Amino acid sequence: MKQVKNGDGKAFETLVLAHREAAVAFAAGILSDHYLAEDVVQDSFARVYLHRMDYKPGHSFKTYLYTIIRRRCIDGLRRAKRDLADPVAEYPELPAGGDTPEETYLHGEDRQRLLGALALLPPPQRAALYLYAVEGMPYKEIAAIQGVTVPQVKIGLHRARKKLKAQLALPERSSPHEK
Repeated sequence: MKQVKNGDGKAFETLVLAHREAAVAFAAGILSDHYLAEDVVQDSFARVYLHRMDYKPGHSFKTYLYTIIRRRCIDGLRRAKRDLADPVAEYPELPAGGDTPEETYLHGEDRQRLLGALALLPPPQRAALYLYAVEGMPYKEIAAIQGVTVPQVKIGLHRARKKLKAQLALPERSSPHEK
């Protein structure tokens, strides 16, 4: 970022290439729209470059970038005031874990249930869960990105896990022989 602050375009290109893919995934996790996420990330990188003199050396660039992306996502959601898109359509198919058609179907069904449950989480909880579980970020960095305290991050993650667990709990099926 020091080189970018000095106007080095090559250094900026290196930053973009290093962080773009994960940044789009982060934004898509909040917005549930991959194409909109790409636009937000592109806009966020433009803001990073335009406001490069505001960057404080010694701070994590990833935290700085994700904070900008999070704010842009929230602004977009507020402006749009629309329901979130179906997240299942936004994610590429994951390889099925089973060999039989039944196992393949069940894995696909589980995946859809998980993505549907994630979509029901509030955007801040969904973002925190993504940053923690996928990006492997520590609580302190997540707090900096979300503009909250570490205890608030821990509470948000706890609530997100609790909601996911409740939404994913399989309803007890009665045996056809029980009646």
